[in-house]
Amino acid sequence: MGLKANKKYMPHLIAALRSRFELSEGGQIHYLLGMHITRDREKRTISFSQSAYINRILTRYRFDEIRTVTTPMDPNVALSKEQCATSERQQEEMKNKPYREALGALMYASVGTRPDITYTVSTLAKFSQNPGPTHWTALKRVFAYLHGTQHYTLTLGGISSPILTRYCDSDGMSNPDRHPIAAYVFTIGGAISWSSKRQDIVCLSTTEAEYIALTHAAKEAIWLHHLLDKVFPKQFKLPITVYSDNQGAIALSKDDRFHTRTKHIDIHFRFVWQYVEDGTLNITYLPTDRMLADALTKALAGPQLTKLAGAIGLQTYNNQHNPPETYPLRLLIIAVLAAATFKLLREKTTPSPSNVQLYRTGYLTRLGNQLVAQQLLLV
Repeated sequence: MGLKANKKYMPHLIAALRSRFELSEGGQIHYLLGMHITRDREKRTISFSQSAYINRILTRYRFDEIRTVTTPMDPNVALSKEQCATSERQQEEMKNKPYREALGALMYASVGTRPDITYTVSTLAKFSQNPGPTHWTALKRVFAYLHGTQHYTLTLGGISSPILTRYCDSDGMSNPDRHPIAAYVFTIGGAISWSSKRQDIVCLSTTEAEYIALTHAAKEAIWLHHLLDKVFPKQFKLPITVYSDNQGAIALSKDDRFHTRTKHIDIHFRFVWQYVEDGTLNITYLPTDRMLADALTKALAGPQLTKLAGAIGLQTYNNQHNPPETYPLRLLIIAVLAAATFKLLREKTTPSPSNVQLYRTGYLTRLGNQLVAQQLLLV
């Protein structure tokens, strides 16, 4: 029997978990793994935000005052290995730049709630072994973009939203090395699964690149269908519809005959045809201007990126019905400040940098400790 959002089953589930694990009931979830979570039960949506995390990494790498931009990557700048640090001057310049550390911090935001930076982060990761000044400038641009969009939330669900929609796209011919970027994004109101990866093989045509992307999307779609069918039995019916914007790739998925221009495609990519044939998959055409996965294959201009980001489920707090008023971390800081202030007033003492340590707590993050210390010095 699958798990259902039904209060009747909750006591049995909690009892079963408590019999095997130590757990405590904390009520409604609000904060988990650096993500702030809000729910709108009237609209049947759930929203995830990493605003606090983004603000923290902006401060950590001293980008908290950087000028904001509207895109994470400049469409007019092509990054390549030729821009890696080769001269002694460039190597000395990059010696103290925390490129890998900053890139790793961006990756957590990318896989958590920000699919709009996934392509850029994936591209920058190719140069992590020997980044050059141009790559460092491109990485700083991502932080500048996040600085202006840190209040974006990823909103899932909704009364009028489709149950599950799947998009796949590729951009192989625009790369000089002809290695395709295969991308997909699956949504339930907002994105629940997305990927943007450079493939190892070289493509000879756009159809081949799109077909490879379709193969990777199909594997994810089949796995996700099995998972959701276990959790919500009989709610997700076959066939699984996957949207593609390439007619050639769609035709190839429905025809297993060898053709002059496609006979070189490796056999393991042909499994799409098998699942189309047995009715598991249904590959459907969707125009490029409506293809959500396009945002994960190339650097887009500001208006187009904003449009696709909104369709993926990214929105600002101002667009939500019930915007969160504060974070649990802030509430905890306020509580600590109140207790510390009361103690100081009772003892009629003046705080100093040495005794500020007395009011720090292990329950706060490093950023929270710093904020508490700063505030105590102002009491």
